[in-house]
Amino acid sequence: MNNGRTAVRPYNLESCMWSRSMTNLEALQSLTEYENEKLFAKVLLDHNIEGSEEYTSDNEQALDICLADIYLYLASHPDFRDGNSSVTWSHKELLSMRRALYDRHGLDLPEHSRGVNRPSIDGTTVW
Repeated sequence: MNNGRTAVRPYNLESCMWSRSMTNLEALQSLTEYENEKLFAKVLLDHNIEGSEEYTSDNEQALDICLADIYLYLASHPDFRDGNSSVTWSHKELLSMRRALYDRHGLDLPEHSRGVNRPSIDGTTVW
């Protein structure tokens, strides 16, 4: 007897699984709605990560740090306006999300660390 109801089938998790693996580049792209392939490629190269290699959970921390770099880059962007369209980034929120990624892995922000990744400023002009 139907009673006007549709039969519900048991949920099949296997039907939702990816049929292929994900690359490091695809994994990084999945973490944000921002799109800039060249920036993603640069950030991966800066961290010695091959974008075309298969993503594994062993790469999670490295990709989170790559994402933190992308947030820093976006935080330095000015707002953009073209006619009725505009792109605005919450600089404070981006920097907060960056800090949260470093905190998640128990790492100091590069500008607060004493390690080799600490930026050095010597006062010389770069131009």
